Amino acid sequence: MELDNKIEFIFRALSKGLSTKDIYIVVLREKYGTSLFPFPISKEHESVIECMLYPLQGKKPVLVPSLRQLYAASGVIISSICINNVAEGEFKADVYQIHDGEETSCVVSAGDALILALYFRVPIYVDQRLMKEAFSNGSEHTFSLSIKSLSKDMLKDALEEAIKKEQYEIASIIRDELKKRE
Repeated sequence: MELDNKIEFIFRALSKGLSTKDIYIVVLREKYGTSLFPFPISKEHESVIECMLYPLQGKKPVLVPSLRQLYAASGVIISSICINNVAEGEFKADVYQIHDGEETSCVVSAGDALILALYFRVPIYVDQRLMKEAFSNGSEHTFSLSIKSLSKDMLKDALEEAIKKEQYEIASIIRDELKKRE
C-alpha cells in the first residue's frame, strides 16, 4: 500500500450507543498528531470490539483465537487497513494482505476492517480525502460528522428531531440528502 495521502491512526474510544437505532461511534486518534476521526459502526461490530478490548468483563469474543491460525495456514498475512470511502452512511476500508509475497486488498466495511486491525495488531490508516469529507473538529470531546457519513436511519431520526425543534433549514438539508439516496 502506498502511504501517500494516508494518515496513521490508533483506536481512541468506543461510544455506548446513540439513539434507539443501535448506532455506535468509534473514534480514532491520529498516531502522531491530535486529529480525531469518528465513524459509526453497527451494534454487532461494537460487541466484537468491546469483547476484544475488555476481555476481563466476562464476555467471550465472537472471533476465536483460531482465526489467526486460519490466516497463517492459508499463508495470508494482513498488513494494514485503510478507511477510504463513505457511501450512504457506511464507511468502507481496504484490507491489505500479503500472500506468496504479493500484496492484494479487498474492500470491507470499516467496522470489519477495524476488528481485523485490532485483532491482528496492524496499522490503521485513513485517506486524507476522506478526512475532509468526514472530519473531526479537533476537540477532544466533540466532533462533526459529514451528512454523507450518516445512515438513512440516522438521517430520518435527525429529520424528525429538526422538525420537532422547528429547525426547518436543517430539516430541508436532511430531506434533500434522503431524496438523493432514493
